[in-house]
Amino acid sequence: MIRTRTWCLLALALIMPLAHAADHCRAGEVAYFACQTRAKKLISLCGAAAGKAPSALHYRFGPPGKVELEYPSASAADSLARFSYNEYTRAMTYYVDIGFANGGYRYALFKRYDGTESPVTDYGVSVTAPDGRDTTIECVGKTTQRLPELAPVLHCDKEHAFGCPGG
Repeated sequence: MIRTRTWCLLALALIMPLAHAADHCRAGEVAYFACQTRAKKLISLCGAAAGKAPSALHYRFGPPGKVELEYPSASAADSLARFSYNEYTRAMTYYVDIGFANGGYRYALFKRYDGTESPVTDYGVSVTAPDGRDTTIECVGKTTQRLPELAPVLHCDKEHAFGCPGG
């Protein structure tokens, strides 16, 4: 009995680190979105938890252990106001975007589920340059995704093609 329980605990200890994607979140922050790209860089949206809803959000991008882009800066007091939330739903389709603008570029962390043909869920970040060129960086492997939890605390971008939740 003790031997079986020891093996179960060991197996659980080995599996637990695989339960979420690697991220750039700091101590005390929650990963609302985290994944790795084909280029082995991490995409992270981290929230400073204050109860159930975040009191701040930060986007971080770069290889493990090195943040190449952080938005907004760690000292920004109004970080939640800098992000927007949009979603689109219909039968067997669900899209969510968390967007922000930085230096003339528009970023959108996304979850795309389309079950109309063959069920596929895609995650990543799309970046629109000032000249309108779009680049999509897709996630590979395990993705942590809690974007819908941000809907109550972020404003909706009414200009976005998806529209606003519940409206």
